[in-house]
Amino acid sequence: MPRWEETLDVPAGRSGTQRIGGQGRKRRAQRWTKDGGSAVERLINWMGGCPGNSLLSGTEWEEDLYRAIAAAREGKLPPEPAGKAEETSASLGRRLCERALGAPEGLTVTALTSGADEALLKLLAAFTEPGDAVFTERLAPRSALMLFRRMAVRTVVVPGDESGMDPEALLAALAREKPAFVYASPVCPDPSGRRWDDERRRALALLCAWAGVLLVRDDRQLALAEAPGSFEAEREAGVRLFSVGQVPPGLFPGLRLGWIATLGSGEPVGPRRRFGGHETGSAVRRARAAVHGAALRWLDDPRSHGHWEAFRKRSRDRLRLFLRTLEAADLAGGGWIEPDGGMHVWIRLPEGLEGEAMLRAAWRKSLLFQPGSGFFAADPERNTIRVTPVHTPEAQIKEGVRRLAESASELTGRWSPW
Repeated sequence: MPRWEETLDVPAGRSGTQRIGGQGRKRRAQRWTKDGGSAVERLINWMGGCPGNSLLSGTEWEEDLYRAIAAAREGKLPPEPAGKAEETSASLGRRLCERALGAPEGLTVTALTSGADEALLKLLAAFTEPGDAVFTERLAPRSALMLFRRMAVRTVVVPGDESGMDPEALLAALAREKPAFVYASPVCPDPSGRRWDDERRRALALLCAWAGVLLVRDDRQLALAEAPGSFEAEREAGVRLFSVGQVPPGLFPGLRLGWIATLGSGEPVGPRRRFGGHETGSAVRRARAAVHGAALRWLDDPRSHGHWEAFRKRSRDRLRLFLRTLEAADLAGGGWIEPDGGMHVWIRLPEGLEGEAMLRAAWRKSLLFQPGSGFFAADPERNTIRVTPVHTPEAQIKEGVRRLAESASELTGRWSPW
């Protein structure tokens, strides 16, 4: 039975290198088999989300995390001193601010969540009522747009282009009405990955400060950006800012950890609902505290810096390999945006193709990705898709692009060398 497995060497202190991956569950999940002489293709999942395996799978930190969660759920954790959970959360917030955000001046992590979406949901609960307006770009994370609909807020699209929101259009929109907040992702946005121009970022911060409007920045991909993210423009403008982010999926096994970071005052002004959300049961709180404790122990370990950098490098390398392979393929008139890091590639399909139809064709070839129409706040372009190749081992990236190009060729009736 032919098989392959992926390994990655990352720094492990003075003892040399630590071998990550290629064990047990991972090997079984990444196996090619043969049945009666015909190859059974392994599913290539470019949908995004949290992969089944991570950089740290099979390490002591995975065991530490799961052991802590199990003990919390079974009620076997010893009682913590008063304020211990808050102290752990504060320390974890500082570590995340340093590692993921680069410790920008004036920025403080004020709340921990299960991911960027929960962080955004908390801000929506704190600052909006049904019918309130939220200004956004036309292209935004699909999950964020779903949250806006769930909370019954009106999404008002501010025109712009790949360089960011048009300042004149934003000024005109602010003159018409005052939104609950302006939502934007100027650094490595999902799905396009294209960084805003510096002038557009400064204009956004200045206009929000001038209008007295809260700015919510979605920085869920900031930790994987090619260039470090900066909050200097927002700090100099004096704008009230909240940044939502998360630990990149695939870095730490089973860890879903996000945050809300603030620039300026950490307390919401006049929230309509409680900022922290409703308290959950004691078992859930204990499990959450156990997760935070395990994550803090990992970040305090000197080896974690090497793990984080190895994950960044692996993501960049896989993204570049995907783009090189895509360029060599024949998409019959399709195109894409070169991302400034992150996990995703935004692809415009050949004329006449739609993302949903392309997905159905690719599914028959064991390939999955996200149709692009769900990422538009208005006037969706149905000939777009978002692919997330960074969780796919290099050995399968070329195969995935081959299936993608073949699906496009079949739908357009054109022959492809792939």
